[in-house]
Amino acid sequence: MFGLTGPLVASRLGRSLQSLDEEYLRDLVEVSNAPWTDQERRLVTSVAQVFRRFTYLCDTSNWSDDGQDVRVKLCRRDILAICDLAESIEDSAPA
Repeated sequence: MFGLTGPLVASRLGRSLQSLDEEYLRDLVEVSNAPWTDQERRLVTSVAQVFRRFTYLCDTSNWSDDGQDVRVKLCRRDILAICDLAESIEDSAPA
């Protein structure tokens, strides 16, 4: 998720992404004067929401380190939707 969001933030704001925290990303999109498309806004928002959910599952579970697959499985549908959205943004980008 960082790999999808980082280059987008760098291209829009000219700086490195610092976190996938939901409040941080929302502020980046809402406060900046960057020309975010609706798809890009949706991508950043979705990444933040999945990151929050994933870390919540990590922080509140007592699964062992190798249980990460279970957490990915719980977020799988959202992660795949993010990948589809990122692909559609890439496909619509000028060559």
